[in-house]
Amino acid sequence: MRWVFTGGSDGYIRRFDWFGSINGKVPLTVAQRHPFVDSVTRAGVLLSYWENEEPTVAGKPQVLHVPETTDDLKLSPVYSLAVQNQSLWLLSGLESGGINLQSVRHDEGKIITTLRKHNSAVSVLTLANDEKSVLSGSWDGMVYDWDLNTGQARREFPSSSGQISSVAFRPISAEWQEIRNTALINGVSGGRDQGLSNGVSTSNGDGDEDAPGSPVESTRSYDSLFGDDNDMGMGEEDEMSRAIANGLGSDSASLENGREDQNTNSIGDTIMADDVTRIHTNETPGTRNSCINGGLETNGFLQTASANGPLSSTDQNMFLASSMDGTLRIWDIREPNPVAVSTPPKGVPPWCMNSCWSTNGNFIYAGRRNGTVEEFGVHKGIGEATRTMKFPLGSGPVSALAALPNGRHLICASFDNLRLYDLSENASKHSTVPFYIIPGHHGGVISSLYVDTTGQYLISIAGNRGWEGITTEVLLGYEVVSVLS
Repeated sequence: MRWVFTGGSDGYIRRFDWFGSINGKVPLTVAQRHPFVDSVTRAGVLLSYWENEEPTVAGKPQVLHVPETTDDLKLSPVYSLAVQNQSLWLLSGLESGGINLQSVRHDEGKIITTLRKHNSAVSVLTLANDEKSVLSGSWDGMVYDWDLNTGQARREFPSSSGQISSVAFRPISAEWQEIRNTALINGVSGGRDQGLSNGVSTSNGDGDEDAPGSPVESTRSYDSLFGDDNDMGMGEEDEMSRAIANGLGSDSASLENGREDQNTNSIGDTIMADDVTRIHTNETPGTRNSCINGGLETNGFLQTASANGPLSSTDQNMFLASSMDGTLRIWDIREPNPVAVSTPPKGVPPWCMNSCWSTNGNFIYAGRRNGTVEEFGVHKGIGEATRTMKFPLGSGPVSALAALPNGRHLICASFDNLRLYDLSENASKHSTVPFYIIPGHHGGVISSLYVDTTGQYLISIAGNRGWEGITTEVLLGYEVVSVLS
């Protein structure tokens, strides 16, 4: 995650340097720091910004001719953003129903083309894994599947009523194998039962081996510095050289299989653990703008750019769509009708500003206006909630949700606070308060929550996305760390 793109109701898209913000020394003023906790001290590093222009429709008659100057551009609030993983281009939703495809790295902000199909504001944009197609949701209640190579809508998914509030592909992932906490050596974190040597971790438990210094093919050659063939002056091959050779082979094998081995250690000083995961706001940027919406949006969405590209795996045939009337629909793009539909039961307000999948794709979580979060089991059917998580009275509507990669915790954003909810049944039964309040946000509608694929950082964006609600128009960045019990 290198850059963070935001869009706001003022019609501007902004690009922030994420690492420059969390490691920078730009302080917040006294007035800016006043609403936040003491740990929020740094401001975001703004790299650039440009207009989210509303292009004129070719052939549409104009009553009054307006000179085409930069001062007379018609700007559109940014209600949605989707950014390509290398930040070569991005998609931004328009209030008129169009979708701008804009360049980022080359000729920043230039509109390449505009996709037109919706009749109202585009509230959701979700890129597919291959980034050759995108799902768009709008206030007109329609969801379209766009082919970005041709610029045409391939499929449409109608909604009976209600503005589309969220669209998300179903995740596909194995069970999370939790990484246990250990001391850090050279900035590398390892498992509790795994040793570290020279900053290199191994997954086979051999923590006394040195780091590999040459390819595996060259492990047989250990000549001296002066060209001798006596194995570094030690005569015939001894047990030490054999141990080194074996160590190099095992290390290389573990490195090649690192992505498949969930016990492989993460780089940096932030890891997830099977114990209580908490969010800290120390050394994180607080950014106040008249509009941080859209790509984040204070209308509000967040989009980030990472040099590693999209790491999460999703089912490109199944997606979840929620609407503001509280209805949840699971769609199969190969079917003309939704495969599952859930409507708010009696006593639940017909309202849903955000919904999300669990990490393994087996559960759905929907935020409600009465301060509750409903959980639906996909295999049991989503007609009835399997359980309901209730927050204290006065917490306000739940406007944003995000599941942590460990599959155990859910971040819920309500009007008053961010809460980290423990989804494990044991914690719910034995804990009087099954959630942890995340300091930072207070008193405003949260438009979007973003957790990076490594589970190290969390970003919250305040905004109402064009709907009702008071907002603080602030982006806050958090560091996710593990706290051992």
